[in-house]
Amino acid sequence: MLNEDQLRAVAARYWDAGVDGLYLFNYYSMSNQWRRTVLTQMADPVRLARTNKCYALSYTDRARPTSQLGYSFRNAIPHGQLPVTLAETQADRGACLTIDVNDDVQTARTDGALLTCILGLGFENLEDEDELAIHLNGTAIPWTNSHPPARPWTTTSYDPEWNKYPSRLQETPLELDAVEFDLTDLPLNKGSNQLEIRMVKTAPRRESPILLKDVRILLTYKNNE
Repeated sequence: MLNEDQLRAVAARYWDAGVDGLYLFNYYSMSNQWRRTVLTQMADPVRLARTNKCYALSYTDRARPTSQLGYSFRNAIPHGQLPVTLAETQADRGACLTIDVNDDVQTARTDGALLTCILGLGFENLEDEDELAIHLNGTAIPWTNSHPPARPWTTTSYDPEWNKYPSRLQETPLELDAVEFDLTDLPLNKGSNQLEIRMVKTAPRRESPILLKDVRILLTYKNNE
């Protein structure tokens, strides 16, 4: 994992769980500037509290091994909640997912420290005619409130010549149909949050099912350090 917002979110969850410290693997090749900025934030729970974060659900097919070593890593990684195939159903329930957030978003709102709180959903095969019903902690989020991402979604990876010090990073666009929702005024728990997604209407003559492949909650603060 190389995305700084996701690293901060993971660190915040570990500190909240009561760990005594963090052990990181294979970051030795990063620049001194990167380590001073990112690792210093991750190592201090107080400083970490109101830094920008991206809480994201894990996905089962994130490891695509190409070698014997790669297959050993794949077998060591637990199954994630994603991807999820969405289809029309007669029932009133949809796919139920759990996403943990360590930030105290309500207090940050009250203090005026919170800038934005965004729910992002990334799909494969989503079409304009599709309509989904979304509930977060029992509160409906109208599909009509969805909008394209403010910035294109990318994944952070090593430059092909990563083994030259210092390692360089690159941003690769994610090939997903991404939509975002503003959660700034909606309830978000510190801890476990329940997200339910149900297909309401699908495009006619659909050839491939809709796959939900990415779920993220993005928090930005006014005085992000």
